[in-house]
Amino acid sequence: MVSGNGDPQSKIGSEGVEGQPPGYEGSNGQTTHFREGLCLITNKKARSTLDLARGNSAPGTRILGYEQRVDFDNANQLWVVRQDGLNGTYTLRNFLTGTYMNLLRGNPADGSQVVGWPREQNDDDRANQEWRINEKEHHHTIQCSRTNTFMEIPGGDPSNDVDARCSGASEEGDHQLWNLEPASRTSAEIKALFWSWKPGFLPHVFQPYGESAQYFVLRNETRRTLWQGANLLHQPIRSHLFDYDDFVIRMKEAATRWAMNRFQADVPGFSVLFGIIYGEAPKGPRAYNWYLSPDMCSLVFFDAQIGKEYCTAALNELGFEPTLAIF
Repeated sequence: MVSGNGDPQSKIGSEGVEGQPPGYEGSNGQTTHFREGLCLITNKKARSTLDLARGNSAPGTRILGYEQRVDFDNANQLWVVRQDGLNGTYTLRNFLTGTYMNLLRGNPADGSQVVGWPREQNDDDRANQEWRINEKEHHHTIQCSRTNTFMEIPGGDPSNDVDARCSGASEEGDHQLWNLEPASRTSAEIKALFWSWKPGFLPHVFQPYGESAQYFVLRNETRRTLWQGANLLHQPIRSHLFDYDDFVIRMKEAATRWAMNRFQADVPGFSVLFGIIYGEAPKGPRAYNWYLSPDMCSLVFFDAQIGKEYCTAALNELGFEPTLAIF
Protein backbone atom coordinates (compact mmCIF):
# COMPACT_ATOMS: atom_id res chain seq x y z
CA MET A 1 0.00 0.00 0.00
CA VAL A 2 1.39 3.38 -0.98
CA SER A 3 1.32 5.96 1.77
CA GLY A 4 -0.26 9.36 1.17
CA ASN A 5 -3.48 10.87 -0.17
CA GLY A 6 -3.15 9.71 -3.75
CA ASP A 7 -0.82 10.59 -6.55
CA PRO A 8 -1.85 13.63 -8.60
CA GLN A 9 0.38 12.92 -11.56
CA SER A 10 -1.15 12.02 -14.90
CA LYS A 11 -1.22 8.44 -16.08
CA ILE A 12 0.37 7.08 -19.23
CA GLY A 13 -2.27 5.41 -21.35
CA SER A 14 -2.05 3.34 -24.49
CA GLU A 15 -1.00 6.43 -26.41
CA GLY A 16 2.36 6.41 -24.58
CA VAL A 17 4.46 9.54 -24.32
CA GLU A 18 4.66 12.39 -26.79
CA GLY A 19 6.35 11.38 -30.01
CA GLN A 20 5.66 7.66 -29.62
CA PRO A 21 3.02 6.09 -31.88
CA PRO A 22 -0.01 4.52 -30.21
CA GLY A 23 0.19 1.28 -32.18
CA TYR A 24 1.88 -0.63 -34.96
CA GLU A 25 0.53 -1.67 -38.34
CA GLY A 26 -0.27 -5.38 -38.54
CA SER A 27 0.39 -7.53 -41.58
CA ASN A 28 -3.19 -7.01 -42.80
CA GLY A 29 -3.05 -3.24 -42.35
CA GLN A 30 -4.96 -3.19 -39.07
CA THR A 31 -3.53 -1.23 -36.19
CA THR A 32 -2.38 -3.43 -33.35
CA HIS A 33 -2.83 -1.35 -30.20
CA PHE A 34 0.10 -2.60 -28.23
CA ARG A 35 3.78 -1.92 -28.36
CA GLU A 36 6.66 -4.32 -28.43
CA GLY A 37 7.89 -5.21 -24.97
CA LEU A 38 7.23 -7.42 -22.00
CA CYS A 39 3.62 -8.66 -21.86
CA LEU A 40 1.17 -10.79 -19.95
CA ILE A 41 -1.04 -12.61 -22.48
CA THR A 42 -4.54 -13.41 -21.20
CA ASN A 43 -7.31 -15.30 -22.97
CA LYS A 44 -10.57 -13.36 -23.34
CA LYS A 45 -12.91 -16.27 -22.61
CA ALA A 46 -10.91 -18.35 -20.13
CA ARG A 47 -9.35 -15.34 -18.34
CA SER A 48 -6.24 -17.49 -17.88
CA THR A 49 -2.74 -16.24 -18.71
CA LEU A 50 -0.19 -18.00 -20.92
CA ASP A 51 2.32 -19.73 -18.65
CA LEU A 52 5.46 -21.74 -19.45
CA ALA A 53 4.96 -24.85 -17.32
CA ARG A 54 7.19 -24.77 -14.22
CA GLY A 55 9.48 -22.28 -15.97
CA ASN A 56 11.18 -25.21 -17.70
CA SER A 57 13.62 -24.33 -20.49
CA ALA A 58 13.60 -27.83 -22.05
CA PRO A 59 12.44 -28.04 -25.71
CA GLY A 60 8.79 -29.05 -25.90
CA THR A 61 7.75 -27.64 -22.50
CA ARG A 62 3.99 -27.12 -22.39
CA ILE A 63 2.57 -23.62 -22.67
CA LEU A 64 -0.71 -23.53 -20.81
CA GLY A 65 -3.41 -21.33 -19.41
CA TYR A 66 -3.05 -20.53 -15.71
CA GLU A 67 -4.50 -17.98 -13.33
CA GLN A 68 -2.48 -14.77 -13.37
CA ARG A 69 -0.04 -14.52 -10.50
CA VAL A 70 -0.80 -11.20 -8.86
CA ASP A 71 1.25 -11.01 -5.66
CA PHE A 72 4.02 -13.54 -6.31
CA ASP A 73 6.80 -13.94 -8.84
CA ASN A 74 5.17 -14.26 -12.26
CA ALA A 75 8.27 -14.93 -14.37
CA ASN A 76 6.72 -17.97 -16.10
CA GLN A 77 4.02 -15.68 -17.50
CA LEU A 78 6.19 -12.89 -18.89
CA TRP A 79 6.66 -12.83 -22.68
CA VAL A 80 8.89 -10.56 -24.75
CA VAL A 81 6.89 -9.60 -27.85
CA ARG A 82 9.10 -8.36 -30.68
CA GLN A 83 8.48 -7.71 -34.36
CA ASP A 84 11.61 -9.53 -35.46
CA GLY A 85 10.24 -12.36 -37.61
CA LEU A 86 9.89 -12.52 -41.40
CA ASN A 87 7.27 -10.35 -43.15
CA GLY A 88 6.57 -8.25 -40.07
CA THR A 89 5.69 -11.18 -37.83
CA TYR A 90 6.33 -11.30 -34.10
CA THR A 91 8.20 -13.66 -31.82
CA LEU A 92 7.00 -14.34 -28.27
CA ARG A 93 9.92 -15.21 -26.03
CA ASN A 94 9.62 -16.31 -22.42
CA PHE A 95 11.44 -13.83 -20.18
CA LEU A 96 12.44 -16.45 -17.64
CA THR A 97 13.96 -19.09 -19.95
CA GLY A 98 14.57 -17.33 -23.25
CA THR A 99 12.67 -20.05 -25.14
CA TYR A 100 10.16 -19.15 -27.86
CA MET A 101 6.48 -19.85 -28.29
CA ASN A 102 6.45 -22.58 -30.93
CA LEU A 103 3.74 -24.54 -32.79
CA LEU A 104 4.96 -28.09 -32.26
CA ARG A 105 6.31 -29.56 -35.53
CA GLY A 106 4.45 -26.85 -37.43
CA ASN A 107 1.36 -29.07 -37.37
CA PRO A 108 -1.59 -27.44 -39.21
CA ALA A 109 -4.20 -29.76 -37.67
CA ASP A 110 -6.79 -28.33 -35.28
CA GLY A 111 -5.75 -28.71 -31.65
CA SER A 112 -2.00 -28.76 -32.34
CA GLN A 113 0.05 -28.04 -29.23
CA VAL A 114 1.97 -24.84 -28.52
CA VAL A 115 5.25 -25.34 -26.61
CA GLY A 116 8.41 -23.57 -25.52
CA TRP A 117 11.39 -24.18 -27.83
CA PRO A 118 14.86 -22.70 -28.43
CA ARG A 119 15.17 -20.37 -31.42
CA GLU A 120 15.33 -22.36 -34.63
CA GLN A 121 18.32 -21.77 -36.89
CA ASN A 122 16.75 -21.96 -40.36
CA ASP A 123 13.95 -19.85 -41.79
CA ASP A 124 11.66 -22.77 -42.56
CA ASP A 125 11.61 -24.03 -38.96
CA ARG A 126 11.48 -20.49 -37.62
CA ALA A 127 8.04 -20.06 -39.17
CA ASN A 128 6.76 -22.30 -36.34
CA GLN A 129 7.85 -19.53 -33.94
CA GLU A 130 6.63 -16.48 -35.84
CA TRP A 131 3.18 -15.06 -35.31
CA ARG A 132 0.87 -12.48 -36.85
CA ILE A 133 -0.82 -10.37 -34.18
CA ASN A 134 -3.88 -8.39 -35.24
CA GLU A 135 -6.59 -6.49 -33.46
CA LYS A 136 -10.08 -7.94 -33.32
CA GLU A 137 -12.97 -6.80 -31.13
CA HIS A 138 -10.63 -4.75 -28.91
CA HIS A 139 -8.50 -7.84 -28.31
CA HIS A 140 -5.94 -9.60 -30.52
CA THR A 141 -5.60 -12.79 -32.48
CA ILE A 142 -2.26 -14.64 -32.49
CA GLN A 143 -1.85 -16.56 -35.74
CA CYS A 144 1.01 -18.94 -36.60
CA SER A 145 2.87 -17.75 -39.69
CA ARG A 146 3.54 -21.29 -40.90
CA THR A 147 0.01 -22.71 -40.69
CA ASN A 148 -2.30 -19.67 -40.45
CA THR A 149 -3.97 -21.35 -37.46
CA PHE A 150 -4.91 -19.36 -34.36
CA MET A 151 -3.69 -19.79 -30.81
CA GLU A 152 -6.49 -20.66 -28.38
CA ILE A 153 -7.46 -22.06 -25.01
CA PRO A 154 -9.67 -24.96 -26.17
CA GLY A 155 -13.28 -24.20 -25.37
CA GLY A 156 -12.18 -21.23 -23.26
CA ASP A 157 -11.68 -23.63 -20.33
CA PRO A 158 -10.81 -21.45 -17.29
CA SER A 159 -9.11 -24.30 -15.40
CA ASN A 160 -5.40 -24.19 -14.61
CA ASP A 161 -3.06 -26.36 -16.72
CA VAL A 162 -5.12 -26.30 -19.95
CA ASP A 163 -2.74 -26.57 -22.92
CA ALA A 164 -2.56 -23.68 -25.39
CA ARG A 165 -3.24 -24.99 -28.88
CA CYS A 166 -3.71 -23.79 -32.45
CA SER A 167 -6.77 -24.37 -34.64
CA GLY A 168 -8.48 -22.86 -37.65
CA ALA A 169 -10.55 -19.72 -37.19
CA SER A 170 -13.66 -20.30 -35.09
CA GLU A 171 -16.98 -18.49 -35.54
CA GLU A 172 -17.38 -18.46 -31.75
CA GLY A 173 -13.93 -17.04 -31.35
CA ASP A 174 -13.60 -15.63 -27.82
CA HIS A 175 -11.32 -18.54 -26.92
CA GLN A 176 -9.01 -17.35 -29.75
CA LEU A 177 -8.88 -13.73 -28.57
CA TRP A 178 -6.13 -12.41 -26.33
CA ASN A 179 -5.35 -9.37 -24.23
CA LEU A 180 -1.69 -8.30 -24.41
CA GLU A 181 -1.10 -6.39 -21.18
CA PRO A 182 2.18 -4.43 -21.02
CA ALA A 183 4.44 -5.51 -18.16
CA SER A 184 7.33 -3.14 -18.83
CA ARG A 185 7.95 0.56 -19.40
CA THR A 186 10.58 2.26 -21.53
CA SER A 187 13.01 4.68 -19.94
CA ALA A 188 11.32 7.50 -21.88
CA GLU A 189 7.94 6.60 -20.37
CA ILE A 190 9.42 6.46 -16.88
CA LYS A 191 11.12 9.81 -17.36
CA ALA A 192 7.75 11.23 -18.37
CA LEU A 193 6.49 10.31 -14.91
CA PHE A 194 9.42 12.14 -13.31
CA TRP A 195 8.69 15.12 -15.54
CA SER A 196 5.05 15.20 -14.43
CA TRP A 197 6.24 15.25 -10.80
CA LYS A 198 9.26 17.56 -11.03
CA PRO A 199 9.68 19.02 -14.56
CA GLY A 200 13.03 20.63 -13.80
CA PHE A 201 14.46 17.46 -12.32
CA LEU A 202 14.89 15.45 -15.54
CA PRO A 203 18.56 16.44 -16.13
CA HIS A 204 19.31 14.81 -12.76
CA VAL A 205 17.78 11.42 -13.67
CA PHE A 206 20.62 9.07 -14.62
CA GLN A 207 19.76 6.13 -16.87
CA PRO A 208 22.73 3.99 -17.95
CA TYR A 209 21.08 2.31 -20.96
CA GLY A 210 19.58 3.63 -24.19
CA GLU A 211 16.15 5.23 -24.39
CA SER A 212 14.75 2.04 -25.91
CA ALA A 213 15.60 0.01 -22.78
CA GLN A 214 12.58 -1.40 -20.97
CA TYR A 215 12.08 -2.08 -17.28
CA PHE A 216 9.76 -4.39 -15.41
CA VAL A 217 8.55 -4.00 -11.84
CA LEU A 218 8.98 -6.67 -9.20
CA ARG A 219 5.79 -7.93 -7.59
CA ASN A 220 4.89 -6.72 -4.10
CA GLU A 221 5.50 -10.08 -2.47
CA THR A 222 8.92 -10.41 -4.12
CA ARG A 223 10.00 -6.97 -2.91
CA ARG A 224 8.76 -7.70 0.59
CA THR A 225 10.64 -10.99 0.68
CA LEU A 226 13.85 -9.29 -0.49
CA TRP A 227 13.50 -6.58 2.16
CA GLN A 228 12.91 -9.09 4.93
CA GLY A 229 15.86 -11.16 3.73
CA ALA A 230 18.13 -8.13 3.88
CA ASN A 231 17.20 -7.74 7.60
CA LEU A 232 17.25 -3.96 7.31
CA LEU A 233 14.53 -3.36 9.90
CA HIS A 234 16.99 -4.47 12.59
CA GLN A 235 19.94 -2.56 11.15
CA PRO A 236 20.45 0.67 13.11
CA ILE A 237 21.69 3.87 11.52
CA ARG A 238 25.32 4.53 12.34
CA SER A 239 26.30 8.04 11.41
CA HIS A 240 29.04 8.14 8.77
CA LEU A 241 29.10 4.31 8.63
CA PHE A 242 25.58 3.12 7.76
CA ASP A 243 23.35 6.05 6.85
CA TYR A 244 20.14 6.31 4.80
CA ASP A 245 21.95 5.81 1.50
CA ASP A 246 23.40 2.48 2.69
CA PHE A 247 19.90 1.08 3.23
CA VAL A 248 18.81 1.81 -0.34
CA ILE A 249 22.10 0.57 -1.80
CA ARG A 250 21.64 -2.71 0.08
CA MET A 251 18.10 -3.06 -1.30
CA LYS A 252 19.10 -2.30 -4.88
CA GLU A 253 21.88 -4.87 -4.61
CA ALA A 254 19.40 -7.47 -3.28
CA ALA A 255 17.00 -6.83 -6.17
CA THR A 256 19.76 -7.01 -8.76
CA ARG A 257 21.17 -10.24 -7.31
CA TRP A 258 17.71 -11.80 -7.22
CA ALA A 259 17.08 -10.92 -10.87
CA MET A 260 20.45 -12.27 -11.99
CA ASN A 261 19.80 -15.57 -10.23
CA ARG A 262 16.16 -15.81 -11.32
CA PHE A 263 16.38 -14.79 -14.98
CA GLN A 264 19.07 -17.00 -16.45
CA ALA A 265 18.27 -16.22 -20.10
CA ASP A 266 20.05 -13.41 -21.90
CA VAL A 267 17.23 -11.19 -23.19
CA PRO A 268 18.91 -7.88 -24.15
CA GLY A 269 17.12 -4.60 -23.65
CA PHE A 270 15.29 -5.43 -20.42
CA SER A 271 16.13 -4.70 -16.80
CA VAL A 272 14.60 -4.74 -13.33
CA LEU A 273 13.37 -1.35 -12.16
CA PHE A 274 14.66 -0.74 -8.64
CA GLY A 275 16.30 2.66 -8.54
CA ILE A 276 17.71 5.04 -5.95
CA ILE A 277 16.77 8.69 -5.42
CA TYR A 278 18.73 11.10 -3.24
CA GLY A 279 17.51 14.41 -1.88
CA GLU A 280 17.10 16.85 0.96
CA ALA A 281 14.37 16.94 3.62
CA PRO A 282 13.80 19.34 6.54
CA LYS A 283 15.63 16.92 8.85
CA GLY A 284 18.57 16.44 6.50
CA PRO A 285 19.63 14.28 3.53
CA ARG A 286 17.42 11.31 2.68
CA ALA A 287 17.48 8.49 0.16
CA TYR A 288 14.77 6.14 -1.11
CA ASN A 289 14.48 3.28 -3.52
CA TRP A 290 12.01 3.90 -6.31
CA TYR A 291 9.99 1.87 -8.82
CA LEU A 292 6.49 1.99 -10.32
CA SER A 293 3.04 1.14 -8.99
CA PRO A 294 1.46 -2.17 -10.09
CA ASP A 295 -0.32 -0.44 -12.99
CA MET A 296 3.04 1.16 -13.95
CA CYS A 297 1.44 4.61 -14.10
CA SER A 298 2.85 6.19 -10.92
CA LEU A 299 6.17 6.55 -9.14
CA VAL A 300 6.52 4.75 -5.80
CA PHE A 301 9.26 5.48 -3.25
CA PHE A 302 10.44 2.97 -0.66
CA ASP A 303 12.03 3.74 2.70
CA ALA A 304 14.37 0.76 3.01
CA GLN A 305 14.97 1.40 6.70
CA ILE A 306 11.35 0.92 7.83
CA GLY A 307 9.78 -0.82 4.82
CA LYS A 308 7.25 1.90 3.99
CA GLU A 309 6.13 3.09 0.54
CA TYR A 310 5.26 6.66 -0.45
CA CYS A 311 3.71 8.27 -3.51
CA THR A 312 4.92 11.62 -4.88
CA ALA A 313 2.24 13.55 -2.96
CA ALA A 314 3.40 12.00 0.31
CA LEU A 315 7.04 12.92 -0.37
CA ASN A 316 5.96 16.46 -1.19
CA GLU A 317 4.19 16.65 2.16
CA LEU A 318 7.40 15.48 3.87
CA GLY A 319 9.27 18.34 2.20
CA PHE A 320 11.55 16.03 0.20
CA GLU A 321 13.40 17.73 -2.66
CA PRO A 322 15.23 15.32 -4.98
CA THR A 323 18.73 16.02 -6.17
CA LEU A 324 19.66 12.84 -8.12
CA ALA A 325 17.83 9.72 -9.30
CA ILE A 326 19.46 6.57 -10.64
CA PHE A 327 17.72 3.80 -12.57
